[in-house]
Amino acid sequence: MEKENYIQTANEVKETVEKQIQGHCEAHHKQLSSLRDELDKEKLITKLQDLNQEILLEQEPLGLEHEKLKSTDQVKTRKLHKLTVMPDRTCGVEEEDDEGSTIAIVSLRLAYSPEWQAKLTSFHLLVWHYDLDLSMTNRTDLPTTSHSLGEPNTQHPA
Repeated sequence: MEKENYIQTANEVKETVEKQIQGHCEAHHKQLSSLRDELDKEKLITKLQDLNQEILLEQEPLGLEHEKLKSTDQVKTRKLHKLTVMPDRTCGVEEEDDEGSTIAIVSLRLAYSPEWQAKLTSFHLLVWHYDLDLSMTNRTDLPTTSHSLGEPNTQHPA
């Protein structure tokens, strides 16, 4: 009888140990799965940061070009305004231009031809669309990584 009790106790201990081992094994698998998910998230964060940096680098020359176009547009608009409000001048009248050199004015009269008006309008539309494209690019930057992963607002240290 004692032998049977000893065998029964040994079997119970064996079953208990096997259940504990099974529980530890399941916990280990869950932990491995969680670590794999974290690794995937880290890879995604790195990829998104690289993509964002690439977009910023591409956008920089566009911003410089935009500023240059705006500056050119302002200069041309000032010159156009100056010509439109300037009264007719006759030959022999001299004037200083923006660079400080003296130029001779030869009876200037600005004609508002339809062709000239169309060119001016298309130039202004081009500058306007370019400005709009740049402003839209600024608003469509990549979302923060926490939003793209569906997590609450947490910042990941780089």
